[in-house]
Amino acid sequence: MPPENDSSYYNPPMHARGCVHWKYRNRTEMLRLDSSAMELSTVTLPPGVLMHMPWSTGETEGGEHCLVCVVHTTCCHSGRIACMDSQ
Repeated sequence: MPPENDSSYYNPPMHARGCVHWKYRNRTEMLRLDSSAMELSTVTLPPGVLMHMPWSTGETEGGEHCLVCVVHTTCCHSGRIACMDSQ
């Protein structure tokens, strides 16, 4: 088991369109490995996306890379819906 301060342990790889992505801890970028070209690069995150927010990479129906970020979560309790900021 990796040490507790090993950021790769807390940021598992994400796969989309033949690429593998990793979150950088405390950064505004993610690391991308394009497996078809065997190229390693960084991708700047869109403004407002923070590392503590839950987010993942994916692809659109048109086949483009996309980033999905949870900004607000919705909870249902006793038939009422409440929105809260994701921390």
